[in-house]
Amino acid sequence: MPPASAFTLDDLWPALERAARSLLDRQVTDPGEPGHGLTRHAVLGLPDASHGGTAHLVALGGLLAASGRWPEVPQGIRLAAEAMLRAQRPNGLTDLLDCNPDSAPDAAFIAQLWLRLLEVAEADLTRTPGGPDLVRAMDTFVRRAVPGIASGGFHTPNHRWVIASALAQARARFPDLAGETDPALDAYLAEGPDADADGFFLERSPVVYDAVSNRSLFLLERLASWREGGEAARRNLDLFRALLHPDGTVETGLSTRQDHGRRDLPLAMAACLVQARDADPAHEGLAAWLWAQAMARDEAPRASAALWLALEMRGVGMDRIGGPVPMASGAWWFPGVGLRRLRDADRSLSLFGAGPSRLRLVWGDVDILSLEVHSAIFGAGVLRPASVASIDLGLRMRFDGAMPGHRPGYELPLGRPVPPDRWDEALVQRPWRPTDPMVADLEVAMAPESVDVRFEADCASARMPLALAFEVAAGTGWDDGAGVRPLAAGETVIIPEAGGRLKAGTTRLRLEPGASEHLAPALRNIRSPYPRARLLVNLVSPARHLLRIRRDS
Repeated sequence: MPPASAFTLDDLWPALERAARSLLDRQVTDPGEPGHGLTRHAVLGLPDASHGGTAHLVALGGLLAASGRWPEVPQGIRLAAEAMLRAQRPNGLTDLLDCNPDSAPDAAFIAQLWLRLLEVAEADLTRTPGGPDLVRAMDTFVRRAVPGIASGGFHTPNHRWVIASALAQARARFPDLAGETDPALDAYLAEGPDADADGFFLERSPVVYDAVSNRSLFLLERLASWREGGEAARRNLDLFRALLHPDGTVETGLSTRQDHGRRDLPLAMAACLVQARDADPAHEGLAAWLWAQAMARDEAPRASAALWLALEMRGVGMDRIGGPVPMASGAWWFPGVGLRRLRDADRSLSLFGAGPSRLRLVWGDVDILSLEVHSAIFGAGVLRPASVASIDLGLRMRFDGAMPGHRPGYELPLGRPVPPDRWDEALVQRPWRPTDPMVADLEVAMAPESVDVRFEADCASARMPLALAFEVAAGTGWDDGAGVRPLAAGETVIIPEAGGRLKAGTTRLRLEPGASEHLAPALRNIRSPYPRARLLVNLVSPARHLLRIRRDS
């Protein structure tokens, strides 16, 4: 377990000030230009009235002024707030330039942020030069936006809770809007939270959207007495602790969103941990430790994560957070999604019963990103398990030869016309000649000094090529006896029987034994590993193989 950690608001101010200055540098200042007062989108270069653009600048400026970091609300911040009012559509909504025009959820993101700022900082902001005008502009924006937010719909699961929480916040600030907010709020809450019994939201996005959902659900619990939402968020935070790697990054192999497969510090979750500190005091220590990790690496955090953490710390009157860090070794089994998680010292192993990848192993500085089972039979490509079972410190996966869209055998003619546009429909109507499927078992377990990968496969009527395919990031060091060299993007290496070593940072891992029973760098229907590199254990059925991954001194 890492040592107790502490983090203060003073640690956050430099990041918030840098973010505000960066947005001000992109502000349209010429009154003759379209979008006067808005900031330009960092990629598109267009005036941007979104929650990540100009609305974010307004909130940053308001908090910095209310907290005394700035002596007044600068003219650029006031100009930005006025520009947001001009950018509102007649229905009160806004556009997210890169994907969502006329967007209720994106207007709700703005309302949620601004209303939380006003809840925790209005008193100080109104005593600051320029502050009253900023408060009036934010209030005007929200009042205009509420009808559109209530009736405008959503795209993704997390949008529902952003919309609902913004409506609950608006009702708390403007009770006269209850007739606009309550019917939609009740309709959203009637759907119930989307976190399962283990705490997984539908999007399974621990770096990005889980924090969005948690933040919103905690607001709904407090402002709409929706305890069911708060309980779902607390389950997700318990899950989150199990998903953490020893360095503070988090397992994203099940995410359905843009954080899938990434190794990021989930800093946005820190604000949610502060929101839930009363439920578990360890949450506070974890929030502090995550940010301390970012500072130690000199990483530039996402400004939105820093802003929300500052708002939540201010909201509970805390200038400092800290405490023990709940990162002990452990083993977890999440049957609903088929995930086995194991963490021991500097080892972190994720075993997946769904999707193409079977594992991710973080051991010290080495990151084995995935393991796939490849089969050539009938062009099956990547095998996926038909069943999984949790075992002691591991997972057993059974492959029964089933292939999406194809049966293990040969299709026979129907003896009647099959138009091209009816091909798929006719497939299930055809008689067929079954053949022996490729049946396989994969067992991965964490042993005291190694991670053991056991594989058995057989196709009774044929000898067929197979491969265990490990992937690592390009640039990871590889040594199969000829010295360490960096693996290139797209490169494929067959691990020799004598094994080989992976090297990253100060960590060396030995993988042995390998196998080269066939020499194919890729079987049929297997994608290129680019931009990663791939390490193969090439086998021929019937196959029996035990590969051990262990630290190499």
